[in-house]
Amino acid sequence: MSQLIVDAILLGIGLSLLMGPIFFLIIEASLTKGFKAAILTDLGILMCDLGWLLIIYFGVSGYVVELFKNEYMGLIGGAIFSAFGIAYLLKKNHEVSSANTSNAVQGTFLKGFILTLFNPGVFVFWLTAVPIAYTKYESDKFSILAFFIIMLITIFCIDLVKIFFASKLKKLITPKVMKIISIITGIVFLFFGISLVGKFLFSDFSDSFF
Repeated sequence: MSQLIVDAILLGIGLSLLMGPIFFLIIEASLTKGFKAAILTDLGILMCDLGWLLIIYFGVSGYVVELFKNEYMGLIGGAIFSAFGIAYLLKKNHEVSSANTSNAVQGTFLKGFILTLFNPGVFVFWLTAVPIAYTKYESDKFSILAFFIIMLITIFCIDLVKIFFASKLKKLITPKVMKIISIITGIVFLFFGISLVGKFLFSDFSDSFF
Protein backbone atom coordinates (compact mmCIF):
# COMPACT_ATOMS: atom_id res chain seq x y z
CA MET A 1 0.00 0.00 0.00
CA SER A 2 2.86 2.36 0.80
CA GLN A 3 4.35 1.80 -2.67
CA LEU A 4 0.94 2.53 -4.22
CA ILE A 5 0.81 5.87 -2.40
CA VAL A 6 4.35 6.78 -3.46
CA ASP A 7 3.66 5.86 -7.10
CA ALA A 8 0.41 7.84 -7.15
CA ILE A 9 2.03 10.93 -5.60
CA LEU A 10 4.98 10.85 -8.01
CA LEU A 11 2.69 10.50 -11.04
CA GLY A 12 0.47 13.30 -9.74
CA ILE A 13 3.45 15.63 -9.31
CA GLY A 14 4.73 14.81 -12.79
CA LEU A 15 1.36 15.43 -14.44
CA SER A 16 0.79 18.67 -12.55
CA LEU A 17 4.10 20.11 -13.72
CA LEU A 18 3.62 19.31 -17.42
CA MET A 19 3.87 22.52 -19.46
CA GLY A 20 0.75 22.04 -21.54
CA PRO A 21 -2.19 24.35 -22.27
CA ILE A 22 -3.88 23.42 -19.00
CA PHE A 23 -0.79 24.52 -17.03
CA PHE A 24 -0.90 27.96 -18.67
CA LEU A 25 -4.68 28.16 -18.19
CA ILE A 26 -4.35 27.77 -14.40
CA ILE A 27 -1.47 30.23 -14.06
CA GLU A 28 -3.15 32.80 -16.30
CA ALA A 29 -6.41 32.52 -14.35
CA SER A 30 -4.57 33.10 -11.07
CA LEU A 31 -2.69 36.14 -12.37
CA THR A 32 -5.56 37.83 -14.20
CA LYS A 33 -8.65 36.83 -12.22
CA GLY A 34 -7.41 35.94 -8.77
CA PHE A 35 -7.05 32.98 -6.44
CA LYS A 36 -10.73 31.96 -6.36
CA ALA A 37 -11.07 32.00 -10.14
CA ALA A 38 -7.96 29.83 -10.51
CA ILE A 39 -9.31 27.35 -7.95
CA LEU A 40 -12.62 27.09 -9.83
CA THR A 41 -10.75 26.62 -13.10
CA ASP A 42 -8.71 23.83 -11.54
CA LEU A 43 -11.81 22.17 -10.08
CA GLY A 44 -13.39 22.18 -13.54
CA ILE A 45 -10.28 20.47 -14.92
CA LEU A 46 -10.26 17.86 -12.14
CA MET A 47 -13.99 17.17 -12.51
CA CYS A 48 -13.44 16.37 -16.18
CA ASP A 49 -10.46 14.15 -15.25
CA LEU A 50 -12.62 12.33 -12.73
CA GLY A 51 -15.35 11.91 -15.32
CA TRP A 52 -12.94 10.32 -17.81
CA LEU A 53 -11.58 8.05 -15.07
CA LEU A 54 -15.05 6.79 -14.15
CA ILE A 55 -16.10 6.33 -17.79
CA ILE A 56 -13.05 4.21 -18.56
CA TYR A 57 -13.12 2.42 -15.19
CA PHE A 58 -16.70 1.26 -15.76
CA GLY A 59 -15.89 0.04 -19.25
CA VAL A 60 -17.75 2.42 -21.53
CA SER A 61 -14.63 3.98 -23.04
CA GLY A 62 -15.22 2.19 -26.36
CA TYR A 63 -18.14 4.46 -27.10
CA VAL A 64 -16.05 7.54 -26.33
CA VAL A 65 -13.22 6.31 -28.58
CA GLU A 66 -15.67 6.04 -31.45
CA LEU A 67 -16.89 9.55 -30.68
CA PHE A 68 -13.35 10.95 -30.72
CA LYS A 69 -12.66 9.19 -34.01
CA ASN A 70 -15.34 11.35 -35.56
CA GLU A 71 -13.48 14.08 -37.46
CA TYR A 72 -15.96 16.71 -36.33
CA MET A 73 -14.92 16.20 -32.69
CA GLY A 74 -11.37 17.12 -33.62
CA LEU A 75 -12.53 20.15 -35.55
CA ILE A 76 -14.73 21.28 -32.67
CA GLY A 77 -11.98 20.76 -30.10
CA GLY A 78 -9.39 22.49 -32.26
CA ALA A 79 -11.77 25.36 -32.94
CA ILE A 80 -12.43 25.83 -29.22
CA PHE A 81 -8.72 25.94 -28.34
CA SER A 82 -8.00 28.21 -31.31
CA ALA A 83 -10.84 30.57 -30.33
CA PHE A 84 -9.49 30.89 -26.80
CA GLY A 85 -6.00 31.41 -28.23
CA ILE A 86 -7.17 34.22 -30.52
CA ALA A 87 -9.12 35.78 -27.63
CA TYR A 88 -5.96 35.87 -25.50
CA LEU A 89 -3.93 37.36 -28.38
CA LEU A 90 -6.53 40.06 -29.04
CA LYS A 91 -7.16 40.82 -25.38
CA LYS A 92 -6.90 44.56 -24.74
CA ASN A 93 -7.44 44.80 -20.97
CA HIS A 94 -4.25 43.65 -19.26
CA GLU A 95 -4.93 45.07 -15.82
CA VAL A 96 -4.12 42.73 -12.96
CA SER A 97 -7.22 41.73 -10.99
CA SER A 98 -7.14 42.98 -7.41
CA ALA A 99 -10.17 41.11 -6.14
CA ASN A 100 -12.13 37.92 -6.76
CA THR A 101 -15.24 39.66 -8.10
CA SER A 102 -18.23 37.76 -9.43
CA ASN A 103 -17.37 38.90 -12.95
CA ALA A 104 -13.82 37.59 -12.58
CA VAL A 105 -14.81 34.09 -11.50
CA GLN A 106 -17.86 33.73 -13.74
CA GLY A 107 -17.52 30.79 -16.10
CA THR A 108 -14.04 29.75 -14.93
CA PHE A 109 -15.17 26.29 -13.75
CA LEU A 110 -16.91 25.65 -17.08
CA LYS A 111 -13.91 26.95 -19.01
CA GLY A 112 -11.56 24.52 -17.26
CA PHE A 113 -14.00 21.64 -17.77
CA ILE A 114 -14.62 22.30 -21.48
CA LEU A 115 -10.97 22.77 -22.42
CA THR A 116 -10.10 19.51 -20.66
CA LEU A 117 -13.07 17.73 -22.21
CA PHE A 118 -11.97 18.60 -25.75
CA ASN A 119 -8.31 17.79 -25.14
CA PRO A 120 -7.90 14.28 -26.62
CA GLY A 121 -4.53 13.90 -24.89
CA VAL A 122 -6.30 13.85 -21.52
CA PHE A 123 -8.66 11.09 -22.60
CA VAL A 124 -5.81 9.08 -24.14
CA PHE A 125 -3.87 9.36 -20.87
CA TRP A 126 -6.76 7.87 -18.88
CA LEU A 127 -7.41 5.28 -21.60
CA THR A 128 -3.79 4.15 -21.18
CA ALA A 129 -3.38 4.61 -17.42
CA VAL A 130 -6.42 2.64 -16.27
CA PRO A 131 -5.49 -0.67 -18.03
CA ILE A 132 -1.91 -0.31 -16.80
CA ALA A 133 -3.18 0.15 -13.24
CA TYR A 134 -5.46 -2.89 -13.66
CA THR A 135 -2.45 -4.98 -14.63
CA LYS A 136 -0.12 -3.60 -11.98
CA TYR A 137 -2.60 -4.00 -9.12
CA GLU A 138 -3.97 -7.32 -10.38
CA SER A 139 -7.51 -6.03 -10.98
CA ASP A 140 -7.88 -5.03 -7.33
CA LYS A 141 -10.57 -2.37 -7.72
CA PHE A 142 -9.89 -0.83 -4.30
CA SER A 143 -6.19 -0.40 -5.06
CA ILE A 144 -6.91 1.00 -8.53
CA LEU A 145 -9.39 3.57 -7.25
CA ALA A 146 -7.10 4.45 -4.33
CA PHE A 147 -4.21 4.99 -6.73
CA PHE A 148 -6.10 7.40 -8.98
CA ILE A 149 -7.82 9.23 -6.12
CA ILE A 150 -4.46 9.85 -4.44
CA MET A 151 -3.04 10.94 -7.79
CA LEU A 152 -5.86 13.45 -8.37
CA ILE A 153 -5.54 14.81 -4.83
CA THR A 154 -1.80 15.25 -5.41
CA ILE A 155 -2.44 17.11 -8.67
CA PHE A 156 -4.89 19.41 -6.90
CA CYS A 157 -2.43 20.08 -4.06
CA ILE A 158 0.39 20.92 -6.49
CA ASP A 159 -1.98 23.14 -8.44
CA LEU A 160 -2.84 24.96 -5.20
CA VAL A 161 0.86 25.65 -4.69
CA LYS A 162 1.18 26.99 -8.24
CA ILE A 163 -1.90 29.16 -7.80
CA PHE A 164 -0.68 30.45 -4.42
CA PHE A 165 2.71 31.54 -5.73
CA ALA A 166 1.18 32.99 -8.89
CA SER A 167 -1.22 35.06 -6.77
CA LYS A 168 1.73 36.32 -4.68
CA LEU A 169 3.62 37.33 -7.81
CA LYS A 170 0.58 39.24 -8.99
CA LYS A 171 1.60 42.24 -6.88
CA LEU A 172 4.86 42.51 -8.84
CA ILE A 173 3.33 42.10 -12.29
CA THR A 174 2.59 45.13 -14.44
CA PRO A 175 0.02 45.37 -17.27
CA LYS A 176 2.93 45.07 -19.73
CA VAL A 177 3.96 41.73 -18.19
CA MET A 178 0.33 40.61 -18.23
CA LYS A 179 0.19 41.38 -21.94
CA ILE A 180 3.21 39.13 -22.50
CA ILE A 181 1.59 36.36 -20.43
CA SER A 182 -1.64 36.67 -22.44
CA ILE A 183 0.32 36.49 -25.70
CA ILE A 184 2.23 33.38 -24.56
CA THR A 185 -1.00 31.72 -23.37
CA GLY A 186 -2.70 32.64 -26.63
CA ILE A 187 0.13 31.20 -28.72
CA VAL A 188 0.10 27.94 -26.72
CA PHE A 189 -3.67 27.56 -27.11
CA LEU A 190 -3.65 28.55 -30.78
CA PHE A 191 -0.80 26.16 -31.59
CA PHE A 192 -2.57 23.31 -29.77
CA GLY A 193 -5.85 24.06 -31.53
CA ILE A 194 -4.29 24.25 -35.00
CA SER A 195 -2.28 21.06 -34.44
CA LEU A 196 -5.45 19.29 -33.27
CA VAL A 197 -7.35 20.36 -36.37
CA GLY A 198 -4.37 19.40 -38.53
CA LYS A 199 -4.34 15.85 -37.13
CA PHE A 200 -7.93 15.44 -38.26
CA LEU A 201 -7.53 17.09 -41.64
CA PHE A 202 -4.20 15.64 -42.76
CA SER A 203 -3.85 12.32 -40.92
CA ASP A 204 -5.81 9.44 -39.48
CA PHE A 205 -6.76 10.57 -35.99
CA SER A 206 -7.27 7.01 -34.80
CA ASP A 207 -3.66 6.19 -35.72
CA SER A 208 -2.38 9.39 -34.10
CA PHE A 209 -4.12 9.05 -30.76
CA PHE A 210 -5.49 5.51 -30.47
